[in-house]
Amino acid sequence: MSYMGKEPKFGQFPVQRFSGDGSTTSFTLSQVPATNTSLLVTISGVKQQTSAYSVTDTALDFGGGNAPPSGTNNIEVVYMGQRALLGGVADDAITTAKIVDDAVTAAKIAANAVTTTEIINDAVTIAKLAATGTASATTFLRGDNAWSAIAGGLSDSSQWRLTTDFAAASDPTIITSNLEEVDTDGYGRLGSAMTEASGVFSFPSTGIWLIKAAGGWENNGESKYNIITIDTTVDDGTWTVAATAGNFIRPSSGYGECWALAIFQFDVTDVSTHKVRFKVDCGDNATTCMGNTNINETSFTFTKLGDT
Repeated sequence: MSYMGKEPKFGQFPVQRFSGDGSTTSFTLSQVPATNTSLLVTISGVKQQTSAYSVTDTALDFGGGNAPPSGTNNIEVVYMGQRALLGGVADDAITTAKIVDDAVTAAKIAANAVTTTEIINDAVTIAKLAATGTASATTFLRGDNAWSAIAGGLSDSSQWRLTTDFAAASDPTIITSNLEEVDTDGYGRLGSAMTEASGVFSFPSTGIWLIKAAGGWENNGESKYNIITIDTTVDDGTWTVAATAGNFIRPSSGYGECWALAIFQFDVTDVSTHKVRFKVDCGDNATTCMGNTNINETSFTFTKLGDT
């Protein structure tokens, strides 16, 4: 027999039979029907209305008091249609092309699941850090997740000197003039310099400062003691001796020279009140305290060691 178009194809409708016992109302189907109307149910050859039974998954239930009568294979179920079953997605089957751009949310990522291998090198920016403080060229990130300025270190250091000789009296004499910051022989200042007025030196910033006072003297005769002293004040008025050093001159003939170095570490907590000055004292009025504008003979060095 010839057909126009495709040849018709015929399928089979699965059939399942049960034997009633007059008491059982629920029977287990071998397949999951789509709905009640997907089944053709007969009992002893009598077709049952779809309202006479219910279907839940594979359970065919006639309801309480409606048990089919006893009989061998007297209940017949013809499957007119089946529920479509979708298989699971195979492992590694979903590609990035199947995922919509920007569709993966944080809720879809397990906690602690992102490792360093998932992050591009150099991709984490400062904006992604929850650190406190301000990131800059002069701060670093501490272990407690805070940006902090670099503390300590030698940030300031300067050197001054006496520019001319003067006759040192046998009584302590405060050096109040002829002072300059060193400016020859490749001198280099670190940070900010001290300021000086009438021999009183003020600090550019608070901190722990190391002060060195080097005194130089000469005499054509004997000078039993030649002393340089570091005086400090913490209230901009009351001066106390913080450090002193001395030496003596006893030439066998001609002029004799000597040097002494006084050192003091000063905790400058307030630049308006914490200041320093220097004085000299000699055992002979003929002694000269040496000064020179070209080289350091009597000089003073100020170095900030760190924060207060």
